[in-house]
Amino acid sequence: TPERWETFKLPEPKITFTIEASGVEIHDWTLRSGAMQLFPLSPEQTPNVLATIDNFFLIKSVVVTGTRTCSSSFSSTYPSHGRFTYQLGNTKFAAWIKPDGGALRIGQTSDDGDSLPKLFWNGWNTDMFYFMAERMAIGEAPVGHALRLTPNASNLPVVLHTLKNERDNVFQTLVKHVREIFPTVGNLGVRLRPDNGRFEIRIWPTKTMERVELSFPLDSSGTGVAQAIAILTAIMTVENAVIVIDEINSFLHPAAVKALLRILQTNYAHHQYIISTHAPEVIGFSNAKSIHLVKRSGYNSSIERLNLAKLSELREVAEHLGVSMADVFAADRVIWVE
Repeated sequence: TPERWETFKLPEPKITFTIEASGVEIHDWTLRSGAMQLFPLSPEQTPNVLATIDNFFLIKSVVVTGTRTCSSSFSSTYPSHGRFTYQLGNTKFAAWIKPDGGALRIGQTSDDGDSLPKLFWNGWNTDMFYFMAERMAIGEAPVGHALRLTPNASNLPVVLHTLKNERDNVFQTLVKHVREIFPTVGNLGVRLRPDNGRFEIRIWPTKTMERVELSFPLDSSGTGVAQAIAILTAIMTVENAVIVIDEINSFLHPAAVKALLRILQTNYAHHQYIISTHAPEVIGFSNAKSIHLVKRSGYNSSIERLNLAKLSELREVAEHLGVSMADVFAADRVIWVE
């Protein structure tokens, strides 16, 4: 434990993590980037660069391991992915890949660049949504057009307006889910505010939307309403995403938590969900594939993956939450029969 504060002695926090993606995902990330990318080549791969890159996009699993600090972005050792390697002393080559009208143009250069780590980082961030426990002021946004939610949900009004006008079936399904979670919400819509020309999300307590004066701005509604709408919008407009929800029970009451988790598990189980919580009902109702226990001791935090088949680890979770094991892992209802 440090006895006094000395900034120069404090080590900079660093995170090392591994991201796995398929060749198809990398192909899509390259197209989405809109810019030329460089993939390193070995001398053996240069005679037929087109076939090399085409085969690369068919690979089922490509792994990049990198680090990130507070003062730097994601970085990885060159060549990061282990697919395109060369011997020291040999001339470095790279394939350049440039999006062009929905297709990719491929060529060769003597540059030694490696775009894959950045593609992984940007692609992972684009398809990852983080919903904080704090109140989200996302009820208004400048006028625009968007089919995808930004990771911080700041363009939620724009996406909802686009869905309503271009994918109304999806929008109506979203409204139906919101009603399942919040029985007091009857409908929702997006209007152009006459005073500032911005899109604004309005919440109606009834299904009918006769007069806008009878509705409420989303920013004046409960925190959980905005969070739930943003979560549903993210999972309904992206094929495969990582959804991180921090302290879900802090903005939704237990009945709403169960309703939302039921919708996620029943209709949108193809996404990956990472949920942090202290609430036993969330753990008990989430049917999680894995549970990790985060402990802090002094200035250090440790993460331990729990084996739910071991009674001792179940008891540890219950003790850590300050509840009984039945609160966390027992059934919601018990029927006694002869």
